[in-house]
Amino acid sequence: MQLGTFATFDPAKAQVFRFRKLYGVNLGSMFCLEPWIATELYKDYQQHSPEAECDLLECMGDEACEKMEAHWNSWLQRADFEKMASMGINSVRLPVGYWVLGRHFTMGKYASYKGVYDNALSHISRIISWAAEFDIGVLIDIHALPGGQNNDSHSGTTGTACFYDNPEFQHLAIKCYGVFAHLLANITNVIGLQIINEPLDHPQLGDFYKQALSEIRLQTTDLPIYIGDAWNLTKYAKIAKELSQQFGFIVVDTHRYWVFRPQKQQYRVDRLTKELWETTFPELSQASHEASGNLVIGEYSSVLANGSFDGEDPAECMGKFAREQLKAFDQFTMEITYTKSLQPALLSSNFLLAVFGGQPSSADYTDEAKWLLNMHAPLLTDFVSSMSNFLETQSQDKNFSQVYGCGFDVFSWLVRPRSMPDYDYIALVPVKMPVTGLIQLMQVMVLFKTLNVSPGKLLRFFEAATEHSQEMVTAVAFSMMSDEQSFYRIGFKVLGILMLTSATPCINMWKQNALDEAYDSDDSGVEVANTPASRAQIRDIENAYLHQKKELQDTWGNKFWKQDAEISPLRGSLAV
Repeated sequence: MQLGTFATFDPAKAQVFRFRKLYGVNLGSMFCLEPWIATELYKDYQQHSPEAECDLLECMGDEACEKMEAHWNSWLQRADFEKMASMGINSVRLPVGYWVLGRHFTMGKYASYKGVYDNALSHISRIISWAAEFDIGVLIDIHALPGGQNNDSHSGTTGTACFYDNPEFQHLAIKCYGVFAHLLANITNVIGLQIINEPLDHPQLGDFYKQALSEIRLQTTDLPIYIGDAWNLTKYAKIAKELSQQFGFIVVDTHRYWVFRPQKQQYRVDRLTKELWETTFPELSQASHEASGNLVIGEYSSVLANGSFDGEDPAECMGKFAREQLKAFDQFTMEITYTKSLQPALLSSNFLLAVFGGQPSSADYTDEAKWLLNMHAPLLTDFVSSMSNFLETQSQDKNFSQVYGCGFDVFSWLVRPRSMPDYDYIALVPVKMPVTGLIQLMQVMVLFKTLNVSPGKLLRFFEAATEHSQEMVTAVAFSMMSDEQSFYRIGFKVLGILMLTSATPCINMWKQNALDEAYDSDDSGVEVANTPASRAQIRDIENAYLHQKKELQDTWGNKFWKQDAEISPLRGSLAV
């Protein structure tokens, strides 16, 4: 059994997909039907009142396979993912029933229609591939378990949940987990596996989680696993933290709905907003802290009961409340961390020191830049491209052009290695110094982006920054960063000063060579061209040099740094 054919697993890129801050939507009712969403499928059978997907299959009878295939082919299209990406959505949650694994993983009513699901995995594969095209991560949510994990029809059955008291159901679920884990672990944009949706807070749930995770970790040691909070977030945030000690990265999933309330609690929007900030927000913040930041709101809605409008425009009320929810949820999830293994060093170390080394001794230093850009392309492409455009533009300046005869289009060198100049040019100090500075800036950017913190927040974890040689410039710049915009601005300044400091000796050398030719002494040391013309030539060389030096200094030297109010307190460190 296989899910499909995907690009070779990229572990570094997978880290980015899995541990960045998630902004997403649910792709409900494609593979786990709910009548209030997939209304078109249900409308022809209203007289039978089907609820769960198995009820609908019975209504469809011999047409079930054809109708479900048509549904899977039409429910979502590639353009939907393009639109999601354009809106800033970077993740989707895809609910599926356990039965999508096919005929060997069905029971009860689903066993009678097992052939319907023979091609289900190919449709799931298509969804994951479309998402990957637009750098969207996919969380596979096993929305329904054998026998039903809750009393709602979206658990795959209609009626009372039978999952917890039936060992056969639990055994099949755990078997399914192992297969799902095996299928998903090496797909770069799969961000995790949710093993249960909205479970009951049953006494056996905690032990079941341990059994399930033990099976999953036989297949994959690092795929993030999501568990449901059973509508008891405080309890399961602690459980998630405990499970993480044994089973690695565990995320607790909580859902927030305001519409399913008794009539006496259907408050107006202003009161609901107050409750959101004074009660729900502190609860979520505390749970997020308890779970080490590994908390996701897998479902929430702006839909409110009629009693909340009290004569006001429903759309306006719900829109206002939706915006308040987004504002609140975004705040408490600001501290989501990259990986659990990075937490102790950043959050509990008494002393962190940033060390920036000097220029490399060999020309293969560009291999590091290639690796960084290849591994972290979504994070670095815009930054490296911007810095490369800056370097190329500066290299064409008349004051630099004699130094940079092959230009300075670093981005092209890295993505198209055949365009890279020869060894002698890459090994030049005026090339090595700025590129080394760029590599160090790239490393810093990867760090703050994968940790999902601002540059300024990252900086607060460090007690000091030190350096070797000319990389004092990068160390000082590191100590100045605040937000991403400032990081770009500082990056231009770092590269400018490194170009100047490394190119100046070359300009001095060329001036001296030109003077030597002008003096042109014989073997006895007597000048043979000490004429008015030669003296004029020498004077022109001196004046041209001084003018060139002044222009460069004014652009990237002491005068420039002193005039920059943002870094003037540090201009002594950066002065040329």
